[in-house]
Amino acid sequence: MLTIKSDKTSLMDLSINDLQNVAWEFIEVEEFIEDLKNPNFVARMMYGKNREVLSTFCEFDNFLTHAPEEFMVKMIEAKKTKYDHFKLSTMMFYDRKQYSIEFLTKYADHIEMYHVEHQSSITPEFLEKYHDSMDVSAFWERFNITFGVDKLKDFANYKNGMFLEEIQDSEVIRYLTISDLQNLELPVPDYYNNVMTEQRVMSGEPCNDGQRSFSIWLRKYRRVSNNPTGFPTWNELLELYKKYPRMNQNGYVDWLHSRAVFKDEQTVDTYPVKLSYSPKEISFNAYIDEAGADHKEEDYKIEFADVLEPEQHTVQVTVQITPDVEVARRMPARDPVTGRFVSSN
Repeated sequence: MLTIKSDKTSLMDLSINDLQNVAWEFIEVEEFIEDLKNPNFVARMMYGKNREVLSTFCEFDNFLTHAPEEFMVKMIEAKKTKYDHFKLSTMMFYDRKQYSIEFLTKYADHIEMYHVEHQSSITPEFLEKYHDSMDVSAFWERFNITFGVDKLKDFANYKNGMFLEEIQDSEVIRYLTISDLQNLELPVPDYYNNVMTEQRVMSGEPCNDGQRSFSIWLRKYRRVSNNPTGFPTWNELLELYKKYPRMNQNGYVDWLHSRAVFKDEQTVDTYPVKLSYSPKEISFNAYIDEAGADHKEEDYKIEFADVLEPEQHTVQVTVQITPDVEVARRMPARDPVTGRFVSSN
């Protein structure tokens, strides 16, 4: 088989007959993109037996990964002349490779639809049509990365809220505050008003790391909101997260989410009302590891004043020692005859 030195050879340098003898599955396709976009080269590949070669590109990961959409159309059309039913490998989506909605729709029967969730061309109409074939959970999970949150309104309002319940139960609005939802003109789920008490935090697997994080950020909330004994609602916790993005560095907000959303009050009432992890065990080092190195020991002392032991103050007592004073004593008189002591009175 003919191989190609990419630093010396263009595909246009090869004759029509040579094109049938190239080891296509081994070439670095990304180095020949300009050739694949050249109408003259495409015409050559559509000619005679080369059309059969073109159809085989549908089986090569290097072409699926790097070939431009226009060339992939030719590949698929060539293969359709021989086969009615076939599926392209999921390598066509390698490294989040993107396709137009026209391509995805036209060749949907030949695409593994379970892997299209990161395609930024997907429309509400496409989601409705291929909903049952897609990984919908992954679609909503990656929505903000794929589309951006502003696009959520289009999907939420489609056909009188066809996808609204999915959206509210998914991760797509996990970090959106009430204000964010109102700006998108989306309804606010009831759970945004759930109060994140210690009992609600305990309504799941008892996790010391999670309870430690809760203890730290609860006290941060109390300090910031000037509410020394209160507990935040889910929305207030998200507002705090906006101010302190570090809050979710270890997945703390994600960890709390299921407890905020999926537990009704009757269920929560069956759990212990207090944490099983004592906040007294949280050291200053553990505090700054969670809250960030920009926090000082003074912050720690202020926020954990309710559980810290009072500082022991050493009281210096000055004792003035008065030198001995020698007091002159009068000696009793003696009787000159008897020698006995006699009273001075």
